Amino acid sequence: MNDDTDRPDQEKGSSAAEPADEPRANGEGGGWRAAAVPALIVLLALGIRIVFTYQVYESRWLNLSRSQDIVVADGTARQVHYDGTDMEAYDHIARWILQNGWYEKSADASPLYPYAFLPLLYLATGASVLWTIMIQAFFDAGTVLLIYLIALKLYDRRAAGYAGLIAAIYAPFIVYQANLLGEFLLGLLVAALMLVLLGIEGRITCKRAIATGALFGLAALAKPTVIVLAPLAFVWLWARSRGVKRVILPAAIMLLAALVVILPFTWRNWHGSGQFILIRGNSGKMLYMGNNPRATGAYGEPRGAAADELAEETRDMPLREKDAVYTRAALDHIRKHPRHFLRLLERKFALFFGAEEIANNVSVKLHRQKTFLATPVFVGFGFVFPLAFAGFVFSLRRRGVWLVAGQAAVYAAAIILIVVVGRYRLAILPLVIPAAGFALSEIILSFKSLALGRTIGLMAVTIAVAVPVNWTGLKHFALEKTHPSGFKERTDGMLVYRDDSDRRTPFAATLSREGRIRKLLFVDEVPEGLEKAVVTIMLSAGEPGVLTVSLNEIPQQVFAEETGGTWLYVEFPAAALELGVNAVDLEADWRLEAFIFADDVYHFGRSFYKPREDCIWLTDGFDLVTYRQRPSLHIGGREFKIRIALPVPEEAPAAPPA
Repeated sequence: MNDDTDRPDQEKGSSAAEPADEPRANGEGGGWRAAAVPALIVLLALGIRIVFTYQVYESRWLNLSRSQDIVVADGTARQVHYDGTDMEAYDHIARWILQNGWYEKSADASPLYPYAFLPLLYLATGASVLWTIMIQAFFDAGTVLLIYLIALKLYDRRAAGYAGLIAAIYAPFIVYQANLLGEFLLGLLVAALMLVLLGIEGRITCKRAIATGALFGLAALAKPTVIVLAPLAFVWLWARSRGVKRVILPAAIMLLAALVVILPFTWRNWHGSGQFILIRGNSGKMLYMGNNPRATGAYGEPRGAAADELAEETRDMPLREKDAVYTRAALDHIRKHPRHFLRLLERKFALFFGAEEIANNVSVKLHRQKTFLATPVFVGFGFVFPLAFAGFVFSLRRRGVWLVAGQAAVYAAAIILIVVVGRYRLAILPLVIPAAGFALSEIILSFKSLALGRTIGLMAVTIAVAVPVNWTGLKHFALEKTHPSGFKERTDGMLVYRDDSDRRTPFAATLSREGRIRKLLFVDEVPEGLEKAVVTIMLSAGEPGVLTVSLNEIPQQVFAEETGGTWLYVEFPAAALELGVNAVDLEADWRLEAFIFADDVYHFGRSFYKPREDCIWLTDGFDLVTYRQRPSLHIGGREFKIRIALPVPEEAPAAPPA
């Protein structure tokens, strides 16, 4: 790949024309004009985030429950009715700390956000969720500024302007900063760390070494996975200081600074649990979650016989010992089932680099559907990553670009080894958006300057990456247009009506006694002489009970046994079926809690979740997940795996030839 310095002289206004290892010139945009662009970008980012935060907070579908049902036992804050979201857990931890002190006994969460940042914001705001997330908007706008500065250091003002604009309108940034989750803080710290590293020239000063180490420590407290960035950072320090001896002392200072930041949290863990836990204590379970016989690649409690045995074995174990048991179990599974491990890696790679934001705690897609983020101007991973890849390809020989690209790759590999959800990959965006800004600026500049070869090259690489990254969305768009009434297929002597993709999916929706799930299916053919219709449901029942299945208001009751995932077949008389739209309703009795497997495929709006009659909120056009009594955006699948299957007579065999 040609270096960017090979550009013709007449294109020296382009960022690509600058020498790879010389300081960037201010050019014509110096003075107040140079400061105006980043200032306007930051103001734009801040305005978008404040408006979005207010819209989310005032809407009836905000899924955060505030300080309800909190109990304290043995110094540990817990909920009476646990709703399954980190946001609720963080909210309760922060409130408990303000009331009782810092030594809450839990040590299984990345501690910086719930044990330090959020309590401080609650202290400043009087524990107001609204004002807390309003303040978070300012921090996230700071991340936008840091991304601009990283792009400025790697490229030039034009690329930095585009990178800052992309960061300002990047939808997942906007969504996550408006929730009580720490990923936005991790992105800020990673961006700050990278900016400090890129600023190292020659001899590393003591102040810069301390700042780098402290940022490393804070980022590790925000998410311990950041530790994987250390080796490549050391290589960068060695390359910039031009000698191993000249980097040993600064590296030691960085390590000491990082430990100074981390050790107070280690002491908190020791004081609360009596165990030495450096940062957090459930990394083993996370590794097992992504590498076990029933793993899907995404976040989800381990299920099946092996997982049940492990849970029983570790039930009363201290956290550190429990973590070691789960780590050994994960490594044993990898060693004994290498093919399954490789298939999981392939799936997790596709999940990580796919355009879709794999939902966990919040659904970016559903937030976008119900806010002004539905406007196409707000971009996602499917837009940013193809541009970033092209940007890296065409600028890899520039100073510092290999560090940023390498750190993004290392961090992605670490996440793929464990489990993939959209919020876990957020930390690489400050690393890749600068390259996306560079690629976008180069495409526009090359097109304007009639540099046909470079324009084609940039566009070819971008499109070549964009197609696989956005493949699921492109496929679903095509299916939606070509099959507006869903699908039908003949298989195993049945005519089956469905409208999901049948792909393996981590998505599921909770059905409990407070709720109802409806699936609308379009039937355009009824076999002659039909005697029965069959509704098929893919479910996993955690607590067994009676499931009432209705076809066009005709009910049938079936007992759903405890199962890790199976098809349930419910027969109806043929008269229950109608040509056209058919409604399938599912309601659980007071015992049953089931997971109805879902595929996030179409925008048909034929499936939706209906809460209890006394709820003030009713969805239409899509389904949502409820946990116990409150609507929630916790997972956000759309199309339930519920079908109508009609038995058809086998075709008579052809008569033998005379």
